[in-house]
Amino acid sequence: MQTIQLQIEDKNIETFLTILNNLKTNLIKNLTISNATTENLTKKYQNSPQFTKDKIYFQSCLDDINNNKSKLLKENEYQTQITDFEEKLKSKYADN
Repeated sequence: MQTIQLQIEDKNIETFLTILNNLKTNLIKNLTISNATTENLTKKYQNSPQFTKDKIYFQSCLDDINNNKSKLLKENEYQTQITDFEEKLKSKYADN
């Protein structure tokens, strides 16, 4: 296993984290971000109106799961459904 250290400009950290989050599952074994700026960004987000909106949204999702209004899929069920969905899209738009 290899370890890589990167320095990312503050203005690019969100883009970089988005890229990392979109990588294949289990590709990265451990991701640690250590920087006072990151802590400041976290605190800034937690005090933002967006955080409040996100918190309400995710609480609503959890409530729906707990009240059986929504179903929380197991990983293999999710993968199967996504694979089927992608195949249907490929078939539907194959001639385009």
